[in-house]
Amino acid sequence: MNNKDVKKILDDCRAELDGIYALLTGLGDGANPTPYIKKYAVIRATGSIETAFKQSIADKIDKDSHAQVKKFIKRKVRDSSCNPKLGMIENMLSEFDDRWRARFDEQMALDDKPRLKGALTALVDARNEFAHGGALTYQLTRHCSISKMVSGLSKY
Repeated sequence: MNNKDVKKILDDCRAELDGIYALLTGLGDGANPTPYIKKYAVIRATGSIETAFKQSIADKIDKDSHAQVKKFIKRKVRDSSCNPKLGMIENMLSEFDDRWRARFDEQMALDDKPRLKGALTALVDARNEFAHGGALTYQLTRHCSISKMVSGLSKY
């Protein structure tokens, strides 16, 4: 990844998720704080992924842009709120440059795209479910895969 700031966001998130996974393993599923820690991990991961993909796009566009374009990108990309599902990332890339989308697709082809898409979808769905009053059904064993997924995204 060329964007060191974005890589740092994802690396910091992965390190924190690794620590959370270790903590949850020690606490066990029956401990009172476990559900809250799991919710925090889901929010932390989705937020980091969303920030990373938006910042990657915005930084690339901002690099040599006029003040008006930077203001537009800030409002429409950096400060926007969107779930970091794979389709959303792909659509945003396509809106700016089909070559960016093609490059992203090439990189994804080197990885396990169905696995990544499924992991992102499950993560965002879990966040949305409990954010809107439902129960968190995300499994403890998946936190380790969240960490790997976050780390894997840093190469795009």
